[in-house]
Amino acid sequence: MGRVSLGIPVMEAGPRRKRRTHPFLAGFLGVATLIGVGWLWYQVFNPLFDDPRDWLKNERRFRHELRAVLTGSSRPDAAEGGTALPDWPPPMDGAQRVLVACAEAQVARGVKLSTHYHPMSFPWGDVPEHLGSSPDLVVRCIRATGVDLQQLVHIDRVNHPQRYPIHLWERTAPDTSIDHRRLPNLYAFIRAFGEAQSVRHDTPERLAAFLPGDFVFWAGSTASEFPSLAGIVLDRRDAQGAPLVATLYPDDGIMSDHHRVDEWPILAHVRVRPDRFLERFLEANLKARLVARPQATP
Repeated sequence: MGRVSLGIPVMEAGPRRKRRTHPFLAGFLGVATLIGVGWLWYQVFNPLFDDPRDWLKNERRFRHELRAVLTGSSRPDAAEGGTALPDWPPPMDGAQRVLVACAEAQVARGVKLSTHYHPMSFPWGDVPEHLGSSPDLVVRCIRATGVDLQQLVHIDRVNHPQRYPIHLWERTAPDTSIDHRRLPNLYAFIRAFGEAQSVRHDTPERLAAFLPGDFVFWAGSTASEFPSLAGIVLDRRDAQGAPLVATLYPDDGIMSDHHRVDEWPILAHVRVRPDRFLERFLEANLKARLVARPQATP
């Protein structure tokens, strides 16, 4: 017994022995901590280093899955009624991938409708990137392949005015800020130098002939030989086998990717292979001198 305080015996404290952690447990905790820190680092910082194309693919997948949840639809392998759909799409070439990726990027950017006149530089000029219309979608995505329609339409319109419906506008003089944004002009140009495809779409097999990257022009509500809307075929389709398109439908007011290729009367279906497209243009405009894309400033 030691000292007595308030009638309660107090034991003298001897030297306290330290508790020893088992070496295996200490090692396990250390490894677990490192793994946890590494996982957090990956989740927080890895997206900063993603390839933009991977980001677009993931963002597109997220929007598709969200729409499937909200609408109760999905991407099936068979049409309603159990009929098997033809394999689609076939392997895409580089130009098709560029066109589809550009169209998806316009949707992801949330481009809003603007049909106003926008003064712009020439060549390689553009309206503000958050604004546009369906012709701007076509111009931007063909430009992504290295072909500047602002230049090409202007040169061809000057050299071959009979190709274009100049009578539709009060001012008939060439205007590099608007000529390539006028859908009838763009329609006339792409039909002249692109490769016309079938517009029939009454069976899954005919719908499968609309390939990713193809351009589609739709007629308006009035009987007219000129389109009121243009779009680009994507690499996705719905339950009936109809490919989906990127376009800026005026009633939507924003670039979208959920409309079917046959949602409106199809006026033309055109495939653009950039090299052949440019070659045909140069054959028709032998003296054309095109300005290369300006180098991006660092």
